Amino acid sequence: MTASKLRFLSFLATLLLLAAELHAAGKNTATASYPSYFTQVISSAKSKASSGQFSQAAKIFIQEKSGVTPLDFQYAEFLKEGHSTSVVNQIESIKDEAKKNINAYISYQDKLEAYKKNLNSTLNSKNTDLILSEYKKVEPIIKSVLEIRNKVYALGFQASTIFTEAKAKGLIQDSSYLSYLSKFLLGNDSDEYTGLIGVMDYQLFQLCEAHIKPLYTQEQGLVKNLASQLQVLYPPLYPVESDEVEKQCRQIENLHTVMNSLLETDAAKTGANKKTVQEDEYSVSIKVLYYMADRTQKLIELTKSSVNLVFEIEDFIDKSVADIAQDLRDKNDDYSEMFVKESNTLMQYSVAALDLEKESWINEVKKLSS
Repeated sequence: MTASKLRFLSFLATLLLLAAELHAAGKNTATASYPSYFTQVISSAKSKASSGQFSQAAKIFIQEKSGVTPLDFQYAEFLKEGHSTSVVNQIESIKDEAKKNINAYISYQDKLEAYKKNLNSTLNSKNTDLILSEYKKVEPIIKSVLEIRNKVYALGFQASTIFTEAKAKGLIQDSSYLSYLSKFLLGNDSDEYTGLIGVMDYQLFQLCEAHIKPLYTQEQGLVKNLASQLQVLYPPLYPVESDEVEKQCRQIENLHTVMNSLLETDAAKTGANKKTVQEDEYSVSIKVLYYMADRTQKLIELTKSSVNLVFEIEDFIDKSVADIAQDLRDKNDDYSEMFVKESNTLMQYSVAALDLEKESWINEVKKLSS
């Protein structure tokens, strides 16, 4: 081989190596632009949600920028990756359903905000009937937002599963449309409250956290007050204002109904890594409430029966001696039978009261009232 041919081949090899390097650089540049776009979308949505602009935060995922939305970004590249028709159809369905749920979520925001303001102002009134009434108005919307949130999670999980399977087959790498589609929906594991799910979860967090704490404070005050009153119900013959006790039980129950609904909403978030509120913080008063509502009613009934029985005995004693003597001559010993019967009844009441006193809930009540 001549020297000139060797120089030509060497030159040609150099050109090929340079072309390969330029091609690789071009690929790396294209790949690097995707995480930057992803970070921009995720950061912007999180910022909007953090400032309470939940509609604007959700819109980011369906708004067009440079002719494309986040859920469609690099979709054309996805179609060239050799996926089956079934997978392509599934992804198309995921995108369409996600957009529908985003629009549905946005449609609830104005009404949710209005009801939330009413509920917040009602919490300061201390009127538990009104608090429950206002919450019942907003509860269906909160449940609807929760339902949308869980649908979005299911869509994101489906996209993530398809990505994992495609990667295992060697069809795609980490930086791919499927990977970032699932992250746009589910968020970034390393950053809390990101993605579309992060927007919705942060709103639910605010709703639960903002309302449960003042509700809990009010409930604790009512429980402590009722616990103090409850201790004067012994012995059973002690006269009590049963209407007042029943009213306070209803007030506590109203607050508990709202708190329990919020806790259930929080616990129903599919795939959530942690609960918004730790239920253990409120379990003591809620547990005692159940005992109080039940046992207080029993004690009230027991007290009423005992007092009525005493009145019956007093009425019987008011009978004249002549009437009693006549009863004895007629061999109609109602007097003795009456006292035997009432003595047995009082004994039953006494045993029932002692049984109630032995229950562990009494100690819990004493702790709350101290």
